[in-house]
Amino acid sequence: MTIEILERGTFVEFRAFGATTKEEIVQVSWDYHRETPKRLCVWDFRQANVSALKAENFKTLEVQGAEIASFRGNGARNAILLRDTTETVLASAFSGMTNAVSKVENEVFLDRDEAIAWLTDASG
Repeated sequence: MTIEILERGTFVEFRAFGATTKEEIVQVSWDYHRETPKRLCVWDFRQANVSALKAENFKTLEVQGAEIASFRGNGARNAILLRDTTETVLASAFSGMTNAVSKVENEVFLDRDEAIAWLTDASG
């Protein structure tokens, strides 16, 4: 998989292409936030294959995501963008689990404009 990083002013966008692994997601996030922490992120998986992300990987992603959250500060958010509803079931389960243990709020979307609106909504 390839992950492209795009600076978008108030947020950063990570665009994934191809097969997705938890190791690459964690490494890219860790490397980026350690050097240039951003409170707001879009994870765009619309051109990626997320089927390799299994439920048993959630605990690892939760723990490592909580460690990365320490760089991002209060009010950190991830908008997770997917291409279809079949992918949202797994991503929503992950999002619910991580929201329970991490300071970073996660939400799943199919529409990019809705994702960015939620991400940048200061009242949320």
